[in-house]
Amino acid sequence: MLLNIGKLRHSDSVVDWIDSAFLSAYFHDIDQLLTLERNSEERQAQGGVLSELPAKKGHALAAAVMMLTLHKRYQEEAVLRKRESWDICAGAAYMILKHDIPEELSDTLKGRGLPYAMDGEGQKTFFHGQELKEKFEKNELDLVKITPSQLIDLLRMVKKEHGFLNDDSTYGLLGQFEQEYRKELESLEKNERPLLERSQDENIRKSLDYMTEITVRADLLEMIAPPVEAIFRTLNTQYSKSRPFFLHEEGSTGLQNILEGSGNVQSSSDSDTRRILWEFVHLDSLSNESGIADSRYLKRVHKENAILGLLAFRTIGSHIMQGDMSDFRHHYEQRIVDISRKALSKAGFGFLEREYLIVKAKKYGSYIIEQALEKRGSQPLHERYHNKIAHLNAEMTSIITGLRKGAETLPVYTEADRMQFEAVCDRVLETLCVQHKVSKRELKRYKVKAWNHDFTSTTPYRRYDSIAGTEHIRTLIKPLSADK
Repeated sequence: MLLNIGKLRHSDSVVDWIDSAFLSAYFHDIDQLLTLERNSEERQAQGGVLSELPAKKGHALAAAVMMLTLHKRYQEEAVLRKRESWDICAGAAYMILKHDIPEELSDTLKGRGLPYAMDGEGQKTFFHGQELKEKFEKNELDLVKITPSQLIDLLRMVKKEHGFLNDDSTYGLLGQFEQEYRKELESLEKNERPLLERSQDENIRKSLDYMTEITVRADLLEMIAPPVEAIFRTLNTQYSKSRPFFLHEEGSTGLQNILEGSGNVQSSSDSDTRRILWEFVHLDSLSNESGIADSRYLKRVHKENAILGLLAFRTIGSHIMQGDMSDFRHHYEQRIVDISRKALSKAGFGFLEREYLIVKAKKYGSYIIEQALEKRGSQPLHERYHNKIAHLNAEMTSIITGLRKGAETLPVYTEADRMQFEAVCDRVLETLCVQHKVSKRELKRYKVKAWNHDFTSTTPYRRYDSIAGTEHIRTLIKPLSADK
């Protein structure tokens, strides 16, 4: 988006906030990931019997607080002045704060209410407790003026509601993190200065809001891009594992919920089908007051990924409902072949050697590639390859296990269910074709691309996986502590 939307580089440059966006991209879901890891470790320790913590609850607030907590470390890593480090981390926290409710982003950015009440003598009384929580949830507060102390208060209230507070965690964050950064968290709890004082300037505030919209749109784009991988990611979420793939009543009422309903629905009345189809329809429904979504680039990105994703999902979903898991196996087998070719190429194997080893690996397993890398003396590359293959296999197993809901086989779907599923997909496809002005001829071309499992033309890469080590990081912005 930064490279393809001229508005962001010229009349309303967001360059001042590029470091904040970089941190936001890395850290916005850190609390969610740590909770999932915590659930996994506790499940193993307790033999699989566990009431899991809801990973998404409060994860945006938690990530924002963690970002502020880390500002001194960022100052040291990036060799910055204290004020500059705070502004960058606070900018990232601002971008993160409401990313978990993207449909409310416009209201969030328009909030201008003061986070305190003023008496007749000019004394400020900062909102805390339930009053603060209500104003925050209603998007009434100006988030550049909210204080770190109030963010800590909000975090503690939200996390307490969902069972995160315990002997190891007084804020609702991971216990080890709280222990390591106890002094920083206590300092934030006493801090009643505005989050971003310099953003009182309207021009700076405007560029901050633009960059915030960009980071949220980029996060949303991963719901449907790349199309097949995005579908698999959704099927591997904590929410997916607690809801059915398809609900029998997803006919006319289900279609209405997809086209007109909200993104988040109670899991008891939700399904993977509704959620995935909703994402295809509503990806670009984020408020467009800034005009960013009118760019030809974003319109094309939304159109290509939504159409190709829906065509792929119709096929994958139909197979799932027939008890056929071959789509997952074929997808991950191809990714393993691709990563094997990359690893062998980096190790210096010629074309014929690579293809011979790939054929053998398809027959006997990926250990053939590992042996070849080991013999070639590429130990670091061998380790990265081994870990990558293990992760891919674990990911595939996790998706299939989740669809089975803990049973040996998939839930039974009738032929009528499958036909109803395909009919809903077809109706949503019609809606998307009207929404994006897709002609019949253009739709035929999309169907060919979907059949061939091609990436969209706007995808900035042609493979899912990287085998690069830390010595070959490719990024627009140098990593922390980089010497060059």
